[in-house]
Parts: sequence; structure tokens; C-alpha cells
Amino acid sequence: DEWFHTTGHHSQISKHKKIVFETGGSRGFDETIEDFNDGLKKKGSLLFAVFRGKCSEGLDFKDNRARAVFCVGIPFPNLGDVKVQIKKQFNSSPHGRYKHLLDGSRWYEHQAFRAYNQALGRCVRHLHDYAAIFLVDQRFCHNREYTNLISKWVRGRVRTSGGANESVGMLSEFFEMLEANPPSSSSGTKTTTK
Repeated sequence: DEWFHTTGHHSQISKHKKIVFETGGSRGFDETIEDFNDGLKKKGSLLFAVFRGKCSEGLDFKDNRARAVFCVGIPFPNLGDVKVQIKKQFNSSPHGRYKHLLDGSRWYEHQAFRAYNQALGRCVRHLHDYAAIFLVDQRFCHNREYTNLISKWVRGRVRTSGGANESVGMLSEFFEMLEANPPSSSSGTKTTTK
């Protein structure tokens, strides 16, 4: 948060969108959603949330509530957590193999991608919904196995970008294509973006 302010990014983005940071606790969560919705009524909102938080696992950001999502990093469980260490060891033990459990390393990866896929699914909620999803982590470029752990509905659409300018171009093409050929909506109305 401090870096975001000191670099000037916060002031630049806030000219175009209301910036909202997910906060903990039920009261903080309600305020987060209220601020986000307030921004949507005006110039739009930019929500910063965390993996495994309420915003990334339990909310519905369908239609114009989210047209782009940036997933930064991969939410691997904390290796310093004793429960995670024990679970990895148990799954890799002879008893775990006997029970046909995932190897400890595979279980660890699957835990990360379960949370990752939950976050990806918050923005595309029905057949006619759409969003640009950015997987911001170099590991997707170098480890095809990680791409294979992403939900099937996203996996076949993953494109690698050479940098920010190329990403902007790909994003422009994506929304131009949607503007020229909008998905049908169940109500028959055309969906617009902010």
C-alpha cells in the first residue's frame, strides 16, 4: 500500500477508478464491498483483494462488476505452518501412498491452485459473461504444469505476453472483438463496460 502511494500510481489510477483495498473482519468486509459498489456507480472501481479472502472466494463479480482480474503470484500455503508441513509429510509417507493420497508436493500445489481457481471464477459467472484475466507470475511461462492446474475453462485461452505494451495490445484486441461481437445475454440486452 505504501509503495503504491509513493510511486504515484495511486494518484494516477484514482483519477479513473475508485481504489478499494479488502480489509479483514466482517465489519471491514462490509465497508469494502460498500466502497466498491459506490465506485461502480460513478467511474468504476479497482479492488485489491487477497487469495483465500472473502472477496476472492465467496463473492459474485458478474457482468459489469468485474471486466478484468489480475491474479498476482500463486497462493501456495505457508511452508512455515506446522499443519502444512505435517500434511505434506503424511501424504508422502508409506501410509499416505497406501491410501492413494496425492504426494505431499502435489497436494501442496493443488492447495495453491484450488485457491487460485476460486479467485479466477469470481468474475465470469454465467455463459454470456466475460472478463480479461491476467495471470501475473513468471512461473506460468516456465512451467507448463502450472498452466495445467488452472481450471479448464481458462486453460485453453492462456496467452503469454512479452511485456506490458504487448499485454495492453492483447487487451485492446479482446475488448474490440467483444464490442464487434458481443455475447448474447439471457435478457437480450447488450452489456456495456466502463
